[in-house]
Amino acid sequence: MILFEMVLSRIYDTFCCRRKKSGWFFTLHEYKKKKLSGRLSFIFRRLFLFGYTRLKLRHYRNKRMNRGIDGYINGQGLEVGDMRLGSSRIEDVGCECIAVCNAMHRINRHTPLCDVICEIEMNHMTWFDLGGCLGIDPRKLYRYFDAHNVKYKTFGDMAEFEKKAKNRTCILGYRIAGSRFRVHTVMLYQLNGSWIVYNRYSNSQKPMSFSSLNDVIGKGKFIVGHVIYRKQKQGPNALSPSNKEKTDIPEKITKL
Repeated sequence: MILFEMVLSRIYDTFCCRRKKSGWFFTLHEYKKKKLSGRLSFIFRRLFLFGYTRLKLRHYRNKRMNRGIDGYINGQGLEVGDMRLGSSRIEDVGCECIAVCNAMHRINRHTPLCDVICEIEMNHMTWFDLGGCLGIDPRKLYRYFDAHNVKYKTFGDMAEFEKKAKNRTCILGYRIAGSRFRVHTVMLYQLNGSWIVYNRYSNSQKPMSFSSLNDVIGKGKFIVGHVIYRKQKQGPNALSPSNKEKTDIPEKITKL
């Protein structure tokens, strides 16, 4: 059903929206208003409303599940695991959304996870625009930061990323070891020489501490790093070197 929905949405965009340069959508109301602006035939109007209604229902469902969650998020398979990005559960494909949510919280611009998910769907940020079934390309997160006036710099080389990441809030995307397609993305920062990583595993209950970026990604392959140039907010769950969580938890990432 979600693929059918996305096909209809692309047909609508191709014939009705491509030339309008509607920009970034922040709310469902704005999304609906701009998409339905102008004179549209009955069929095109129905095409949009079909996908919009399903998106709205997903957002309201996610919003109910987001109640009471107002801090950093760890363990995408835990309390937020049943939220939805398109047809998929956040437990399976939501690490980029969680990384963005945690980064915004750390720079003191808290944004609920449900709203991050909704914006990502409205603005077609998922892999190949397939409704979330493959997750999100971490290299495309710059679009979210651009829309929200967050100053950042993106790096495709891990050594350069590490040089510029000192005392900054960062997002790291990497390919999981042993797979050509499975990707994981985390928010992290340095503290007393260690890397503090949020949502490293789908069952992590707290941020974890690693001595180097190589330890963070293990045998995986670096894809992209985003360094955010904003004053940091010290996280209440940040670990000190004397209070490190064990890092030998078996990997249970289900992200495709």
